[in-house]
Amino acid sequence: MIDRRASVRLLLIGVLLTLLFGCAQQPREKIIPYTPVQSKQLAKAAALESQGNFSAAAAIYEALAASAVSPKRDEWLLWAADAYLQDGDTDAARRALRRVHLEGLPAPARLLARLVEAELRLAENRSDAALRILAGAPPSEAPMALQARFHRIRAEAFQINGDLLASARELSTLDLLLDVREERLDTQLRLLRTLTGMPEYALTQRAPSDVFADWLDLAHVLKISGAQWDDTALVQW
Repeated sequence: MIDRRASVRLLLIGVLLTLLFGCAQQPREKIIPYTPVQSKQLAKAAALESQGNFSAAAAIYEALAASAVSPKRDEWLLWAADAYLQDGDTDAARRALRRVHLEGLPAPARLLARLVEAELRLAENRSDAALRILAGAPPSEAPMALQARFHRIRAEAFQINGDLLASARELSTLDLLLDVREERLDTQLRLLRTLTGMPEYALTQRAPSDVFADWLDLAHVLKISGAQWDDTALVQW
């Protein structure tokens, strides 16, 4: 299965290769001028990522960046950093990310750089730093997968900090951005487990108009009833 964090990059590769080979009617200046070798290597990297071989894909991105100029050089280095991160090689991810110049990169790439940086901070047990990097909300025009990753990271950082309510709010927002049933169910389970881990009084501290109110009410009912619930119960609900 493709890691969720790779989905946007794989989509971009597919779109760009389609533009190169299948959309001759488009204005020439809008087509990324990949060489046949670059196109082949990008397709190979995408296939490797789909197979979970992130380190090999990262090596291809770095090799492509070595012979490219900005901003494409920087975007490929960023993709390498992200792939290394998915492979668990945080040192290689940091080295690649340090070489990225954000000037001239498109907005989705700049957001991806923030996400990679924030995940590296989490790996360093610096959840406060991760939250500072991802302060506020992601751009509304950002790809949904990047917005989902943004809220997933913030939820984890708040959880580490012990701010369960804030973590649950991030999970609630994340739930609305997902379209895969299994991913939504997993997120909803995490959300309820987070809320039911809070003191009972904290579940009643919200405004009636709070869009988060339904989750708080459900968690409150489960909390005061002492009802036993599991994955099956939530699916039926």
